Amino acid sequence: MQGTIGSGRSGAWARFVARAGLMAGLVALPLALAPAGAALAQGVCSTNITGPYQGTLIVSSGNTCVTYAHITGSVVVQSGASVDIEYSTLDGAVESTRANDLTICGSTLGSLSAIKTRYNEQIGGGLDTPCIRESEGQTEQRGNTIKGGVTLDGSWAFSELENNKIGGGVTVENFKGEGEEIEGNWIGGSLTCVNNVNAPVNDGYVNTVKGARNGQCSGIDTGQPC
Repeated sequence: MQGTIGSGRSGAWARFVARAGLMAGLVALPLALAPAGAALAQGVCSTNITGPYQGTLIVSSGNTCVTYAHITGSVVVQSGASVDIEYSTLDGAVESTRANDLTICGSTLGSLSAIKTRYNEQIGGGLDTPCIRESEGQTEQRGNTIKGGVTLDGSWAFSELENNKIGGGVTVENFKGEGEEIEGNWIGGSLTCVNNVNAPVNDGYVNTVKGARNGQCSGIDTGQPC
């Protein structure tokens, strides 16, 4: 079984402005105005998923928030949609292609592939970046358990991979924007970074990498130039 979710305009700030009743011309405010590293606010979720969910969840548009859920399949995020996954368990993967915003906090999933995310990409938190929805009023900040590998490819987004336990390898490649912060993760495989406009950094939070550190990440945890 799989379900498709899609309704309304996509993008957290566009939805916020529309709900505030401002003139239609303001609805097109750039999503890039959203603060870097901020999760979607609960008030702007167009769809909320909680509790058991059978099969694969397909997010085709809008802002979907998955909280305290158990999804027996994967979450597939399609072009122009946004998803915020918190305190949830996914038996499958998260597969995202050209999403607007992608946030995953305090959750367990099989693997992660995010290709060409447009604006914000927040995977974990708890070191220097909160990873919770602002309206919850909490200070708790959590990384994720990702059983397999992580691939982040071709994004224009502000992107953080922070405080996660990752069973497989991590590949970060073809970033066009500000770059990638890879901070305080436990990585069971290799960490490979190639073809990024800016080399990823750890902001002083050393990663534990059981495999090799390759390419632009060869010196990420030693203070040496990458």
